[in-house]
Amino acid sequence: MKYVLKLYISGESERAKTAKEEAHALSNYYYNGGYEIELEIVDVLKNKDAIKNDAVFILPTLERVFPLPRRRVVGQFSDVQKVFSYLCIA
Repeated sequence: MKYVLKLYISGESERAKTAKEEAHALSNYYYNGGYEIELEIVDVLKNKDAIKNDAVFILPTLERVFPLPRRRVVGQFSDVQKVFSYLCIA
């Protein structure tokens, strides 16, 4: 099964760096389990339209874009099982 995730961050702050590390760890965790996870990182400082177009209000935000319906998790992503439960990823 293939999943597409988007991580919305703001610049290169410690919080943004931690969110990127945790999102990559999540991707690797499920890749090893036989799932294909594509991760796109969106820096809203470089792509200001993303906030309006995707209605992102809190950072960091991790969104499952595919398969539909979209689902979001906000904040920390260190608890792999909870994050994937919230995103409805097997």
